[in-house]
Amino acid sequence: MAELTIPVPFLRAALRSVAATGVDVEAALRHAGIPSALLRDNRARLAPKQVAKLIRRLWRLSGDDMLGMGSAVSPRGTLQLLAHALVGPGDVRDLLTRMIALQGAIAGAPQVSLTEGPELARVEVDASRLNDPDHLALDFSLVVMQRFTSWLIGQPLRFHQVELPYPAPAIAREYEVMFGCPVTFGGPVAAITFCSTMLDAPAIRTIAELEEYLRRSPEDLLSQREYGSLPSSRVRAALESGLYRNQWPDAEEVAATLSVSSGHLRRMLRNEGTSLGLIKEELLRDSAITAMARGASIEEVAHQLGFSEASAFRRAFKRWTGSTPTAYRIGGP
Repeated sequence: MAELTIPVPFLRAALRSVAATGVDVEAALRHAGIPSALLRDNRARLAPKQVAKLIRRLWRLSGDDMLGMGSAVSPRGTLQLLAHALVGPGDVRDLLTRMIALQGAIAGAPQVSLTEGPELARVEVDASRLNDPDHLALDFSLVVMQRFTSWLIGQPLRFHQVELPYPAPAIAREYEVMFGCPVTFGGPVAAITFCSTMLDAPAIRTIAELEEYLRRSPEDLLSQREYGSLPSSRVRAALESGLYRNQWPDAEEVAATLSVSSGHLRRMLRNEGTSLGLIKEELLRDSAITAMARGASIEEVAHQLGFSEASAFRRAFKRWTGSTPTAYRIGGP
């Protein structure tokens, strides 16, 4: 399964925050095997494995779970204690109730409120106390809310919509990929909505499972993904079936999985600012970056992805990321 890779603008925001606390971010990048030159191109992306290794190093160097984004330092282990407090009997409603009760445990953490409607539940998040000029802590709080809850209940918590209280960034489409739902910008408050029936979904995880989850943290949070309800998410899932067989389904076959015509599918994707061809390129890109982060050679990756020769793969990779595969291999584990 091809993991979604992480755009470098998100990583740059985290590094700016923690660098302001005095941490040597260049040393942390070297430890994680990430060439700093990659961070200068907005097209560059990193595998969750690479970013997780970097974040673990930054946690250790800073001693701050919030990496400088809280109103005060959150000592290492704060987030783990919070996770332990959230895991327990009950359902999603109980989880959010506990989250609201515990939100004062982390200095400057976002303030959460829940409103239940007949069809949609709405969670509003006030991040005004955060030291978060790049909005990264707010974004990541919403990602954690979705992915940790999904893990806890053993099924996807599909958001109906995400509302963000800042102007749309240059990488706005990445947000719809990240959350798997429509995302609006420039609203009065950060909020997410989801089907109210999900409030009754029971938690199924044990403390022993949580310990294993935390041991891998934050890699599972970064790499965990359940396809959302957007057409592009469902198309990616359909295309992925042919990725390593080098036998891509055609437009009609993909459209059939969504129970629409190929013409209607193209129009839906156009409304999202994407296309079948672009999604296929993104799949190839993410698969290549993830494989090289795991130690595969350039020749191996080129063969796996169906390129006739390594030189053709190198040209495609440069087009996708702005960097050569060699640059990523130098930064490999």
